[in-house]
Amino acid sequence: EGAEEMAFMWGHHPAYGAPFLSGACVLDLPKARFVADAQTYPDRSWLPDSGSWDWPVVVGRDGRRVDLSRVPGPEARVNNFGYVVDLEEGWYGLTNTDLGLGVGLVWPKEVFPHLWFWQELNSSLGYPWYGRAYVMGLEPWTSYPAGGVTSAIEAGTARTLPPGGSLEAWLRVVFYESRRGVRRIAPDGSVELRQE
Repeated sequence: EGAEEMAFMWGHHPAYGAPFLSGACVLDLPKARFVADAQTYPDRSWLPDSGSWDWPVVVGRDGRRVDLSRVPGPEARVNNFGYVVDLEEGWYGLTNTDLGLGVGLVWPKEVFPHLWFWQELNSSLGYPWYGRAYVMGLEPWTSYPAGGVTSAIEAGTARTLPPGGSLEAWLRVVFYESRRGVRRIAPDGSVELRQE
């Protein structure tokens, strides 16, 4: 309603936990790149505080290759955070191969071109989780990094609205049966399963 352009960032916070989330989960994404952020608990993260790699394999803090498409189990006690950027399409599928069940999310990439990736896998000690939160967030966002709109402006990823402007978007959640994961989820929600 103001008379000047306004910078903003907009995101959604889907998060997944046990018993669905487990070491049997596989995360499928379209072609993309992963950007590491400064880790809140570097001693409990596999990721370095910066860097960029083609999804899903990154070079970890210890120099070893880490496949981020494979979700660690609760015994890993790891905390990782970063961003999936340059997504070819706006979708992901998270499949529990033991349960034969998956959940997918699809969205308009032109509105949410980035996916925030965070794993809080029984790692953060003290308040509020005391080492007992096993959860993974996969969050479509307009912008990054996570330091607020000022950080997004500095990074050149903030969106703007003109006076009287608006922005609308849709999100579609799908559930599917699979023990191998997905190749693609189309904007209409149809799922192409991985056969091999």
